[in-house]
Amino acid sequence: MDEVQIPERISNLQTVGNIGLFYVCYRLSRLDWNVMPTARNAKGIDILIYSQDASRKKTIQVKTRSHAGDVPLGNKLDRLFGDCVIVCRHVMRETPECFILTPEEVRRLAHRCEKEGKASFWLQARDYATDEFREQWQRIGSGVTPLAPAIPPPAERSNSRRVHGNRTNVSGLKARPAVAGVARSGGHPTTRTQRRGSNGDYSRNRS
Repeated sequence: MDEVQIPERISNLQTVGNIGLFYVCYRLSRLDWNVMPTARNAKGIDILIYSQDASRKKTIQVKTRSHAGDVPLGNKLDRLFGDCVIVCRHVMRETPECFILTPEEVRRLAHRCEKEGKASFWLQARDYATDEFREQWQRIGSGVTPLAPAIPPPAERSNSRRVHGNRTNVSGLKARPAVAGVARSGGHPTTRTQRRGSNGDYSRNRS
């Protein structure tokens, strides 16, 4: 079966934009994000992503180029929305190339041009195609929220423990064992003795 030849050039800009959009969706999905492209005719963000536990979300704009050229930004810079701007270029290659920037970085690097009295802004390739932004997907992170550290089990209590038949108090000191035949009354020890009466019975006296 013959392989389908991928054209080297696509003239439809909408198709070129779709390639970049869905390639970025593919890369974000591999980072375990839930990925939702927005309607293509809507202004603003192109992709909404949220974490697996829905505790985090990010909005993304995608700028697609079929070659390694400059990126048009329009005549105003206030149209940059979202948390990230991803430039996806060489989309006709087997593996396109992506650059991850923030809107603030795009505004800072934007180059202003003026032609016939009309101003326009461009993000030049020499400014964005650097190692600072190239394939820096860690700037977006993973869609899996790190687990909180496990709570260690409570320390084993020892105040109710018996060691070799002797009680152990809260301070860890061993209590003095009770002595048979000795009772305490009023804080002073009292010794019990037995005396034999004339009738042969024993009676207890305290001394």
